[in-house]
Order: sequence, then C-alpha cells, then structure tokens
Amino acid sequence: MAIDTNRLHGNPGNQVKSSTAGKSDAQVQQNRQTTQSQSQSSQQAAPATPKDSVSLTQQAQSLGSMQRAMANAPSFSQERVANIKKAIAEGQYKVDPEKLAQKLQAFEKELGNLTGA
Repeated sequence: MAIDTNRLHGNPGNQVKSSTAGKSDAQVQQNRQTTQSQSQSSQQAAPATPKDSVSLTQQAQSLGSMQRAMANAPSFSQERVANIKKAIAEGQYKVDPEKLAQKLQAFEKELGNLTGA
C-alpha cells in the first residue's frame, strides 16, 4: 500500500507560491534584499565570543612539576631489591624475628589510626 505524502500537508511548492502571490517581482526581490541585509548586519553586530583562559599560580606549577617527578621516580630501590634477592638465593638472608614483630605492630597501629578504629 503506497501513501502519497505530498497530499498530507499540502504541496510545499504551493506554500512558497502562496506567500509571494499577489506581489510583483520587484517587491519580492526587495523583500529578499532586506532580509539578506538584516542578516548581514546582525552578523556584523554580534560581539566576538570571549576566549576561555587558564593561568596557574607559581605554587600550582611547582606542585605539578613535583608530581611529575614523583610519578617518574621508582617507588622502591631496585638496587636494594637485587641485593636481597641475591642474599636469599645464596642462603645468607637472615630475618630478625623481634625486629619483624616490632615493624608489624607499628604497621597495625598506624593502620588503626587511619581507619579510626
């Protein structure tokens, strides 16, 4: 089943003709020129849109450079890790149980302070 969409809302060509019906070609041309000149003048009168800008304080710039430096720095000493691996492989790595217990206790206390427990 085909639907003729031209007849639903009227023929668009007829609407254009009806809006200019009864006017002379000179009047139609004058209306077009007036519309064009109004749009051109409104475009020229429109103020330039301001550009967004951001400026950082010296302190913010320093913090940014420190953050980049820390991000690029290793989080652990690779030399120390290599020495510990070597000592473990050779059987020379000794663990001090009392020192380990003290460190675990200090860690748990610090962790408790962070969680509010």
